[in-house]
Amino acid sequence: TIGVLALILNSEVAINLINSLVINFLPIKPLPKFDFENGVPEKCRTFVVVPGMFHDIDSVDELLKRLEVNYLGNKDKNIYFALLMDFTDSLQENMSKDKDFVQYVNERIKALNIKYSDGAGRFFMFYRKRVWNSNEDIFMGWERKRGRLREFNQVLRGSRDTTFIIDETSFSELPINIKYIITLDEDTLMPRDAAKQLIGCIAYPLNNAVMDQKTGTVISGYGIIQ
Repeated sequence: TIGVLALILNSEVAINLINSLVINFLPIKPLPKFDFENGVPEKCRTFVVVPGMFHDIDSVDELLKRLEVNYLGNKDKNIYFALLMDFTDSLQENMSKDKDFVQYVNERIKALNIKYSDGAGRFFMFYRKRVWNSNEDIFMGWERKRGRLREFNQVLRGSRDTTFIIDETSFSELPINIKYIITLDEDTLMPRDAAKQLIGCIAYPLNNAVMDQKTGTVISGYGIIQ
């Protein structure tokens, strides 16, 4: 039963259905939030990230366009935007087209930074190497989307021990003291100023997550807001 339930909950359709049922049948209690209309404070610096795949140039272009649109609707000096990329599964660790993908996206990211922030780091792209998965007999991104998010958190905490390919120069250019991460699906477009509202909500003291030190679970407040 647990296995079946897990499969159902992993379905995006099922999640949306459950959310709709909860909204329709349970009373809605709005969460208190800070008003960050005039700007997100430095102590709440946030990365908006989009996990994606190097499928082909057309799909990568779509990711970049949506990243730009999300930026335009959520501009703030303390909000940064990044693609978290994996190569497609392969029988080889490296493919000849891998470098072409990386070079292409890096050039587009550089162009966005020049266009909107005089070359300063507002937009980023991080990519991971393939690792061998003995269960599937193939080279792939470790733990796929979940792995990208987990390892990116480690990168922001200063770890070099991940499968992200980041040189020391790139490490030095990373924004410091990132407090929150907003994760978007590849096809998601955020409403205007939605990022500020989410940050204002998760940063509000009454919403702060309180952890059980023994179990490591959240016993009150929120560690994630959906």
